[in-house]
Amino acid sequence: MLHRKLAVLALLLLPAAADAQRRTRGEKTANWDEIEKSSSGAPRFSTKDVEEFSAIKIVVEKRKDLKLNDDQAKTLRDLSKQEDEALKPRMQILDSLRLAMRVRPGEDADLERARTSIARQEVLRVVGEIRTGYDSTFQAGLPVLDETQRKSAMELVERERTKREDELREKLGGGGRGPGVGGATGGGGGRRGRP
Repeated sequence: MLHRKLAVLALLLLPAAADAQRRTRGEKTANWDEIEKSSSGAPRFSTKDVEEFSAIKIVVEKRKDLKLNDDQAKTLRDLSKQEDEALKPRMQILDSLRLAMRVRPGEDADLERARTSIARQEVLRVVGEIRTGYDSTFQAGLPVLDETQRKSAMELVERERTKREDELREKLGGGGRGPGVGGATGGGGGRRGRP
């Protein structure tokens, strides 16, 4: 009879002890359930954040500052639509990579870290390809502008892109500049040299 009571007591207390062990994982002050919840969400960037790199869209957005006439604005809007259509497959890939960057709770932490790191590198590669497309569309749209507008547009685009790149870098988790996020060539000091 005593053995039965001890068995029932053990069955009642073991789940509570196991839950406490899982929650703290040996550290008295850490609540790993909350830590996992905060890190397992979707990445904080969206395809909309990348679309904001479009130089043509920036110019159309700031058309009043650049003193564009209606014909110039219409031509640039048409170019923007063509650009969207041409880059649609890349945007779909980017959206899929966003899903791949999610941390799956309950999986091996090292494998998840490696998987999300690879997905992040792919995101940077795809963003670089999208940005190259934006640059070529912008070059195609420059002849629409007169010399003064062209100079102002180039300065405006550079300023806006720098600001938007910083915001995207922050959403991707900071760090150095990778391909496509920081400079037209994608260069930057993001990687450390390895022996």
